[in-house]
Amino acid sequence: KSTWYTWLYQINKERVLQEYLGFLDDLNRVAALRYAEGDIELLEKSWFLANLAEVKTSYAVTDNDAAISLNKLKQLIQGPSKIVPADSGLILYQISKSQDRNPVMPSPGSRLQMENLQLQLDGYFMQVGYFESAGLDHAQLIMKINRAKYEAEEIDYLEYTKSLAEAFQIRMAYFETLNNYNQTALQLEHYAY
Repeated sequence: KSTWYTWLYQINKERVLQEYLGFLDDLNRVAALRYAEGDIELLEKSWFLANLAEVKTSYAVTDNDAAISLNKLKQLIQGPSKIVPADSGLILYQISKSQDRNPVMPSPGSRLQMENLQLQLDGYFMQVGYFESAGLDHAQLIMKINRAKYEAEEIDYLEYTKSLAEAFQIRMAYFETLNNYNQTALQLEHYAY
């Protein structure tokens, strides 16, 4: 289960990075033209190119990580050579309280470990709640408003690029938090249920 949810996380992270790269590739052409015309300085162009390289590297690493997770999944299930999720959306894992397990009184150390896992889970749940109630909407608003401002030439491409980075960082943090929640829920399920 852990490998499956890790793979879904990496697929979603890859999609967000791919979308981000689409925006940056468009802005890269603008930056090259603006630099050639003398509208921007070398430092601004350099900052943008470094940011673009960082996102491209992150995408390549995430692509490799997704391939590794897929290979681990294939190894675990010893199934078909091609695995495609029916739905690659990442959602909160629902802990299954198995009725088949023999109730064993956990040691004090195990109880504390389970309590810590539950506290971590609660914290991640609150963070996911923030993203779903406000954070993701804020990211969309940042992108929408700043795109309109950029097209109306109210902000320059560098300011627009920085606002895109903020919006995509929010989206990436959401998926990372979902993954942390799911991995913690799976650990708690293993120890407690």
